[in-house]
Amino acid sequence: MKIKIIFLNVISVVALFALIGIDLSYALDNLILNGVVKSVNHKKQEITIDVKSGSCPGMRTFHIDSAQQGLKKDMIGKRIIFSIDSSVCNDQKEHTIKIIPPKGGLR
Repeated sequence: MKIKIIFLNVISVVALFALIGIDLSYALDNLILNGVVKSVNHKKQEITIDVKSGSCPGMRTFHIDSAQQGLKKDMIGKRIIFSIDSSVCNDQKEHTIKIIPPKGGLR
């Protein structure tokens, strides 16, 4: 019987939130950019990219995602597509990136 009362209370709260417009979901979008790799520093876990995308143009240094520590120095000079850990490019923050591998390999 207690479980039924708890369940009904939870359903009532969720229904109330839905009626007054409180969204219980949360989403974080990642900004997708492209640019040319200028340097890779494995010791500092950084990659410097000349970003060509209009939403975040210029030479920028990013933190390399821990899953992508195997980035090779032969990426220097290659154009890549990558996402950052934010929906906006912030000059005051060193964003973490994830490289999106192209179907045909790096260009």
